[in-house]
Amino acid sequence: MKLIWNSWEIVEKIWNKVIKTWKWEAFNNQLNFLLQNNDDFIKIKKINDEQYEMDFIKTRYIDFIKNNNLEDNIKKFNELIYKVLNYSKENNWKNNIKKYIDKLEQRTWIKFSNYEHIKLIDDIWFVHWDLTVSNIMIDDNNEIVFIDPKWTKESTYYDWWKLLQSFCMNYENIIENNNDKIPIYDDFKNILYEKFDEKLLDFYLAVHLIWAYPFFKSKKRPYTIDFLKKWLDLFTKLWIKYEMTNISLMSE
Repeated sequence: MKLIWNSWEIVEKIWNKVIKTWKWEAFNNQLNFLLQNNDDFIKIKKINDEQYEMDFIKTRYIDFIKNNNLEDNIKKFNELIYKVLNYSKENNWKNNIKKYIDKLEQRTWIKFSNYEHIKLIDDIWFVHWDLTVSNIMIDDNNEIVFIDPKWTKESTYYDWWKLLQSFCMNYENIIENNNDKIPIYDDFKNILYEKFDEKLLDFYLAVHLIWAYPFFKSKKRPYTIDFLKKWLDLFTKLWIKYEMTNISLMSE
């Protein structure tokens, strides 16, 4: 059974195994990341220089959420946070807000200013980078396992904003044409905002929403305008100023 087939990866289920084939230069980076973090991710076995295999896990985290009570969900979510904070660490990088702003301006044709008061923290290490709810599974031992990391060295807030995309924007339900928000998402969001810096969570979430906006707009995704409104609200809340140099960006 072929699960995914796009320009850089093919994922196939063969009996109780999943075989992943990467046609991308980052394969070795991802492979090494998984091998270093095999307690937190699905355990893998290298097949060759382009493939590895893993056990098939059928229970999705989103199904666990829907089928469990508030107490069990809060406990499991705190376990998830602990796992993310214990990836292999490497703290020899300096974070720089200007690099994010430069990328945003190149991608969106928007000029940003008054962002210097946002103080990033130097917490650079390996992160999943695509930690959506759909990339989290629950194994037969009721343990959280992560799948499909993109692997990069970045701030841990990169992983939090992917989760916040689910909790604040109801992303997975929307793309499945289901607008019913999962009630526990508000509790998960509040836990992140209690544990971590509110300004940084807002900043990284806004950065992600801005990066995603041109793609969603080009694909005429129906939720595009919600992403636009959210990051405008977040940057207004953070007192970051912006100037549209291409007014068509705003049109739908």
